[in-house]
Amino acid sequence: MCGGTCPSDYSSQRKRSRSCNTQCCPVNCLWTWNSWGACQGCGVSQQTRTVRITRWYKCGGTTCPSRRSETRSCNTGVCCPVNCVVSGWSGWGSCNAACEKNGQQVRTRTVRTQAACRGTPCPTLRETKSCRGPCCPRDCQVNSWGSWGACSEKCAVGSKQRARTIKISKRCRGKDCPTLKETSQCGTSNNGCQHKCSNGVCSCNAGYNLASDKKNCIAKDCKMPTPTYCAPG
Repeated sequence: MCGGTCPSDYSSQRKRSRSCNTQCCPVNCLWTWNSWGACQGCGVSQQTRTVRITRWYKCGGTTCPSRRSETRSCNTGVCCPVNCVVSGWSGWGSCNAACEKNGQQVRTRTVRTQAACRGTPCPTLRETKSCRGPCCPRDCQVNSWGSWGACSEKCAVGSKQRARTIKISKRCRGKDCPTLKETSQCGTSNNGCQHKCSNGVCSCNAGYNLASDKKNCIAKDCKMPTPTYCAPG
């Protein structure tokens, strides 16, 4: 027996004594699991249930469980929204216009993850912008040669020049202009002596006089102090 009490009415009974037990009796914990909670969210989720204790243990009885809740995986049956994911833009493509015409350039991006279950849809994957075609090539064109200029020397071999001007300038990878100046030799060596000698007598070019020795030519307008010898032919 446990949990008894000692008699208390000693007044009407003969006084006596006996052994008694005042220890409490063990009481076991009584508990059960509550129902599983709702499976919330989307896709694979988790649900929880908790311990419901109806009687606490005492006096050395079976203790209540230390773990008061547990979880498990569950399927909500609702798909989770997946937003579309796209790559970065590519570089702009080449302009599709002919030279110096209007056209378009295009750049694109690709889908990395498709949208699902009411997720954010994909944005535009192609973008265009206006562009201008490259500059049209044009070759240089020049005018005809001008007249030859005066000879740099009157009484000896010199040079003379002529020039031409640009009619249409080169542009955009066209051909370069040819030379615009040209130089040529002019004048006569030996002051005009043609080296035409016959029997020791020489003849001279126009503008020169044959000296009295018949072997030298003297320029009429060069005022040469010393006649130049005309070598025999």
